[in-house]
Amino acid sequence: MMLRRRRQLGFTLIELLIAIAIIGILPSIAIPMYRAQTVKAKLAGVTNGMSNMASGVAAYYQDEGPWPPIDLSTAAAIKSTLGVAVPLGVRYIQSVLVTAGSGLITFQATNT
Repeated sequence: MMLRRRRQLGFTLIELLIAIAIIGILPSIAIPMYRAQTVKAKLAGVTNGMSNMASGVAAYYQDEGPWPPIDLSTAAAIKSTLGVAVPLGVRYIQSVLVTAGSGLITFQATNT
């Protein structure tokens, strides 16, 4: 007498529970990492803007001698004096200030 094997037509309860557990664990790990990387990317944009400003202030100091004589706080004043375009009020840079006489650069970031 020959025994026939039944074909498996679905998943067992244990297989389903393991799949649900894995699906539940993955987002708990991935979501915080995604948020952290998003913040890092936003801050990288601010850091790049700061680097451009620092280069512009350094070039101004090298060409003109002293630091800029007036406080630079608007995008137009920064662009005309230093030749650096800063996207103020757009994306993540809320304000920039280049202090007269010292060349101190102050950035205020937002939405990060």
